[in-house]
Amino acid sequence: MTLQFKNMVELTEYLSTLEQRVNMLEAENRELRTTPLARPESITDRKAIAKYNSQDLPNTSLLSPNFLKRAFTVWGHWFTAQLVVSTIFLILYMCFLLMIFGTLAGSIQSSP
Repeated sequence: MTLQFKNMVELTEYLSTLEQRVNMLEAENRELRTTPLARPESITDRKAIAKYNSQDLPNTSLLSPNFLKRAFTVWGHWFTAQLVVSTIFLILYMCFLLMIFGTLAGSIQSSP
């Protein structure tokens, strides 16, 4: 998005508005950093932090701590995508073959 300013006054007003927004956001950021977090458990240990962060993550095996579970999940996604793509190409290939052999069969039948 390109902004077009007609004169210097508009540019100055726009920049002052942006500066006010930045100052407001910096004050809010400072306040959030100094305010103690209102959570039921303490986040001093790693397990509590992981538990708190996992609440926002989707429930999927891609984020499992178990390597084999993650590996088979990725392989399953790859296999499914490959199956869909290859099925589409197989249908197109079969249509192409039917057209080729249909024209060949028609030309063989029409020849005396």
